[in-house]
Amino acid sequence: YKSVVVASKVGMHYDSAGNRKLDTTPKTLIRHAHEIVDRLGIQQLDLLYLHCADGSTPIEQSAEALMQLQAQGVTRYL
Repeated sequence: YKSVVVASKVGMHYDSAGNRKLDTTPKTLIRHAHEIVDRLGIQQLDLLYLHCADGSTPIEQSAEALMQLQAQGVTRYL
């Protein structure tokens, strides 16, 4: 392939018991995005998006965190 687009989602993870957990707080979104690029060994994602809203974090806060990641260069597009 001449190029590859790397996309990932944040906002959902599994706890140690294997239960699915939704968490779209800014702290978690930012931490997970950095963990993804570190795990993949890349400097930047091409696309980052939410699995879904967690129902308790205002979407504006989640969006602000995603925009912060974009401004930092962690992701190119949201």
